[in-house]
Amino acid sequence: MRWRFDLKTVVAAAILMSGGVASAQSPIATPALDESLFKEGAVQAKQFSSGRWHANCQEIVKVKKRICNLLAEMPGNGTVPNGSILIATTDNGVPAMMLAIPPEVSLQRSISLKASNIGKVDGQVVKIEYSTVASVTQCDSSCKYMFPLDPRLIYVLNAGEDAAVFVPAEEAAPKTAKKKVQQEEKPLYTIPGEGFAAALKASTQGW
Repeated sequence: MRWRFDLKTVVAAAILMSGGVASAQSPIATPALDESLFKEGAVQAKQFSSGRWHANCQEIVKVKKRICNLLAEMPGNGTVPNGSILIATTDNGVPAMMLAIPPEVSLQRSISLKASNIGKVDGQVVKIEYSTVASVTQCDSSCKYMFPLDPRLIYVLNAGEDAAVFVPAEEAAPKTAKKKVQQEEKPLYTIPGEGFAAALKASTQGW
């Protein structure tokens, strides 16, 4: 499967979500394939929803080439308006995630993303951890952050675990002579793991 989005379209608008389904008024929901370039029936479109995630897919029937976007609402911690998430590939074919955050919350500051889960790799119990810091790409109706989609993040979301988004980005804990356990601040946003694995599977399996 190949995810794709047009970055020029993506950075031009926020992802609007309603009931877990991409709003028809949102440019982000525009299909990646221009069906007018194909014969009638040559492109098959399907949508799948699972938990908090929604998959918007098109497939060129003859060559079995499929393009999907995975979308979800990104819940705030109760004090801020929700953001949104898109998983696809960049114009260069690199798998990526884009987060859209209301500009009054983002204030064009960098954000940090953290995720972890205990799992088995090659029969060994290990802790899978992921973290990154992303700078804002563009701000208009929302502020967009784009970064490569790391296999560790996919692993955590596939396990049904949430990822935490901090706005602004977390600062590194200062080094002290005595090691003290510091309580982390509550993340401002959450990337939901609920339904991610099923939405991903539905978008890749046979129709």
